[in-house]
Amino acid sequence: MWVYGILMSVPIPMALLFYNHYGQTTLVYLGIYGVVRHPQYLGFIWITLGVVLMSQHWLSVICGVVGCLLFCVDIRSEERSSIARFGDAYQEYMARVPGMNLLSGLLRRRQRRGL
Repeated sequence: MWVYGILMSVPIPMALLFYNHYGQTTLVYLGIYGVVRHPQYLGFIWITLGVVLMSQHWLSVICGVVGCLLFCVDIRSEERSSIARFGDAYQEYMARVPGMNLLSGLLRRRQRRGL
């Protein structure tokens, strides 16, 4: 169980540190951000689910569910602040790129490229 605590306590402060450090002023929609809007949260949720499946303990299931719900709350907050910061450009980006559905994002990207 302590491994779960370590895995979940390291990425979040690092993400906050780097986010505050860069202070993004332009909308990025290239690379992975052209496939899903929140790749970092998608990765965190996959890591959380992986730890839950590996540990197979009821306590890790509870922590995993709570962690995933907190990620979803943070995503909503980030979406609101991005709309406030970037306005119509971000809403257009939201319409074009799915939030965390990787398969849908890959299919949409393929259609945009005309493949």
